[in-house]
Amino acid sequence: MPAEIAESLRKLPFVEVRENGELSIGMNKLYSTYLHGKGFCKYFPGDAAKESRIVRLLDKRVEESSIERMKDIVKFDIMSVFKDLPDTPETEFYRNKLMDILISEAKSTFDESKAHFLAELQEKPMRDTKDSAYFSFLNCVVKATKHGLEEIAYKDFHGITWKSHAIQRHFRLNDKESVFAKFLKNVCGHVEPRFSAMCSAIGYLLHNFKDPARTVCVILVDEAIDDEPHGGTGKSLIIMAISKIRQVLIVDGKARKFDGQFAFQDMRPDIDIVVLDDVRNDFKYEHLFHKITGSFQYECKNKQMVSLPFEESPKFAITDNYVVADGGDSAERRKFEIELAPHYSKDFTPVDEFEHTFFQDWDDEEWNRFDNFMLNCAVGYLKNDLVRPPHINLERRKLIQQTSADFVEFADALVADAAKFGVWISKEKLFQDFQREYPDVQRKNLTRNTFLRWVQKHAGCNKVTITESTQRLQGSGKVERCIMFVQEAENDKA
Repeated sequence: MPAEIAESLRKLPFVEVRENGELSIGMNKLYSTYLHGKGFCKYFPGDAAKESRIVRLLDKRVEESSIERMKDIVKFDIMSVFKDLPDTPETEFYRNKLMDILISEAKSTFDESKAHFLAELQEKPMRDTKDSAYFSFLNCVVKATKHGLEEIAYKDFHGITWKSHAIQRHFRLNDKESVFAKFLKNVCGHVEPRFSAMCSAIGYLLHNFKDPARTVCVILVDEAIDDEPHGGTGKSLIIMAISKIRQVLIVDGKARKFDGQFAFQDMRPDIDIVVLDDVRNDFKYEHLFHKITGSFQYECKNKQMVSLPFEESPKFAITDNYVVADGGDSAERRKFEIELAPHYSKDFTPVDEFEHTFFQDWDDEEWNRFDNFMLNCAVGYLKNDLVRPPHINLERRKLIQQTSADFVEFADALVADAAKFGVWISKEKLFQDFQREYPDVQRKNLTRNTFLRWVQKHAGCNKVTITESTQRLQGSGKVERCIMFVQEAENDKA
């Protein structure tokens, strides 16, 4: 072997040159020295993870990688070494010989079992703390606290971050209003408490610290009530805005079965927020509840199950054209439901109002205003916590979904009639009155017990107390099971 070629091959520590000039690839030096020097490591997502992932650490930023990517790096460096040598028959011979070895032995050289011998990533990617959120931009890291935003130069920033978390924009402080803020005011009906609640929800999602005392699922739902699901009110645009700051996994809420084995098969360790987009009207919240409040387990096809501990698991959001069904008192406390006013629709979009496409048509100045607004949502959340919104039609929509529109219409008329309060009413007669007025509902196998449960539910939503007793009614003289409606205010005075 010419001395010049032998000297150049020293740049590839994994290439072993024997005395007779034969070449081979040394596994130990390939994985322990060369690939490690290129930043390749193994990473265990979660303390209890049994299976590692291949990652690459460069310039304090970590990204998921693969066997294929390692092959590409090795091939590129081999070609680069020979490219710097004179173009001679010997150079071509040894380049082709080394590439032949690499290709013929690729299956045994690059496989999952050998990747297990990569060094483990020594430092976990940085997450937010209880009192601070961090956002990486091209020119600096921005720290958000309850006191405001602080720009930190990279030379003064310690720790490693996910490469995917780097926002590919420059940041500078800016107090001018963004068009996105104007859009949010529109979908909040220009009602300040609703706007404050929306901003706090965005801030909560952007803050990737997991606090067991403050763990909710943000649910965006339409305010309007009718039989048809609404679209185009702005829910997806809000989620898209959040995805411009944090890593978001959007899961098709209608196509995916959330009690299935691979419900979250697209999950990655760097995901901050999982969004269930446009869930079905029969979506069962209990399928999600334990993932919100505990560790998060997910399984990708042909991979072992990964269990992320609570503090490393993502936050959750749901967009819904209906209303997410109740899941009991504990589950209800973990819901943060925000109604969107019907300012926009399929016939009147943000493009119609603002005369441009959000995100796509923004210049650097508008992006900067947007970034400042979003990060200040995190500041507001860290300062004031989640701000619960006033509900407009949410409770009524839930009532209709849990009973029927016909029943709610019947019960509304009942509690609107002052003559029905303070008197005993036969349960059986009340049920018969409903059957007579709404015979179609009866054909759906509605029982009297279910009807009476609906009456109780409707009363609770309308601040009406129901008293039950067995009474001998005037007129019929029969002893019947009865109820009495009492306004809660009257009941309190009594």
